[in-house]
Amino acid sequence: MRDDTAHCILHKKWVERLIKDARFDLADASTLYYLEYLQTCNQAELKTQNTIYFWAAVMQENRAVLSKSLEFFRKAFPEVDLENLTLPRYIRMPSSKTPSKMM
Repeated sequence: MRDDTAHCILHKKWVERLIKDARFDLADASTLYYLEYLQTCNQAELKTQNTIYFWAAVMQENRAVLSKSLEFFRKAFPEVDLENLTLPRYIRMPSSKTPSKMM
């Protein structure tokens, strides 16, 4: 399930809800759990790179309450500069199909 884009979005919404409810320890633990999984993914794949930037935005917006996750993120994904992150920054997938001409 974690590989599914919908799961990633739902997990982010879950973390945001925990933060809204001031359940910061659980929000941090839940984020860290997902980031640990993300680190095991093939980082050469565009989908993984996009997911890293997706979570970079979460880290940037909630750095005050996600301290353990923030520390892990910086070590696991040092190429992402959270201080100068321009959003949205998603890498476009190359189109594998060319549109067919209609007759």
